[in-house]
Amino acid sequence: ELDLPPPADFLNWGAARPHGTPSDSAASTSGRSMEQDAAGARKLSRLLALDGVQDPGNMGTLMRSALAFGFDGIFLLPGCCDPFNDKAVRASRGACLRTSLASGSLEQLIQITKHHKLALIAAEPEPETTFKSQARGSQVEGVCLVLGSEGKGLSREALQ
Repeated sequence: ELDLPPPADFLNWGAARPHGTPSDSAASTSGRSMEQDAAGARKLSRLLALDGVQDPGNMGTLMRSALAFGFDGIFLLPGCCDPFNDKAVRASRGACLRTSLASGSLEQLIQITKHHKLALIAAEPEPETTFKSQARGSQVEGVCLVLGSEGKGLSREALQ
């Protein structure tokens, strides 16, 4: 049995902790400097959300890329494969152990983006509609990039 870090709690990301207590994710030990607010709490400013990514090799590559591009974490929407599948772990080259991971519903993702004032950006090759940011009208402090599955793209729910 592997001793893996607990899932990231993106909603309470960066909550104030007493000095000297462990951080809320393994990503803080990766050598990357994290943005901090005035109180010294970590700020969630870059989140990658994956919607229905089914191929473990692609999952691993996306985790590795998210770590390389400085994303604070990855949120897995329903339909994604197991990020700790042996093929995903190999493709991630260890990024799965150095990246904060969480899974949940689209409603939870929207709640996280609103709480952290993240612009919600959906990547769709042929959008039928114009997308509006969930953070519109307020000061945007970061970005949440949503990528869909290899064959189907984003789910209907994510496109709404």
